[in-house]
Amino acid sequence: MAKTIQDAAQMAIDVQDASNLSGVVLSFGRLLTEAIRDEMDRLPRGTNFRNNHPIAVAFADKIVSLTRCYDQDFTAGTHALHACEAIAAAADFAEVDAVYAVWDHLQESGPLWDAMHFRTALAAYKHEQAASSTDAQEVL
Repeated sequence: MAKTIQDAAQMAIDVQDASNLSGVVLSFGRLLTEAIRDEMDRLPRGTNFRNNHPIAVAFADKIVSLTRCYDQDFTAGTHALHACEAIAAAADFAEVDAVYAVWDHLQESGPLWDAMHFRTALAAYKHEQAASSTDAQEVL
């Protein structure tokens, strides 16, 4: 099972090739009770954080796919996979937290959520953070 949140994110990416619904559901349950719970301990953010975590959404998207329950374009699944890719590649918790900040912002944006590409939003966020850090250093 996943030892880090990065491992859990990689599992969410890897599960997209799965065809066994019961295996997907069992893995999803374990990740919710282990890796995402650990993140909730690190960043006490509540049930909504767990329910809307990119890993949870990516697994839910796969379950929807396997059960053929699509009734609309489920772009949140694509965004979730991009967020999982960013979490899996994160070198430290600061990078993971940047993913969460963008994820939260996009979810709160309503209609913008469907139009905004997660990778573009994450790059813009990191650019803004770097500019803010540079501005703060210049003041000192």
